[in-house]
Amino acid sequence: MSEKILDIKEERLSFFTPAGEVKALNGVSFAMNQGDVLGIVGESGSGKSVTAYSVMGLTAYPGKLVGGTVWFNGHEIEKMKEKDFRKIRGCPNGYFGTSGNCRRGARLPRTDNARRSCS
Repeated sequence: MSEKILDIKEERLSFFTPAGEVKALNGVSFAMNQGDVLGIVGESGSGKSVTAYSVMGLTAYPGKLVGGTVWFNGHEIEKMKEKDFRKIRGCPNGYFGTSGNCRRGARLPRTDNARRSCS
């Protein structure tokens, strides 16, 4: 049985702006085991990037977790410090954003630096 490395339960995340609260995530839940690969798809503005950013601790002010929990590798994301995030960003926790130039089936190049840092 694989070890659970990511556990998101009822995540609610908002951005607080001068115009008011923008609710970006409302009740996101999923879990991943070691070795799993996850692809998140959805319409523009549906929260795909915000979900990925929240796991990497990249939703700083004005973003704030207002409900639920996000655990990565036994650590509660909301309680981690910046130095802890630097250890997990990239590998083993990677994110490939989208762009207008991406197409289905496209291959992403891997550099020697990426190979070394993920080994």
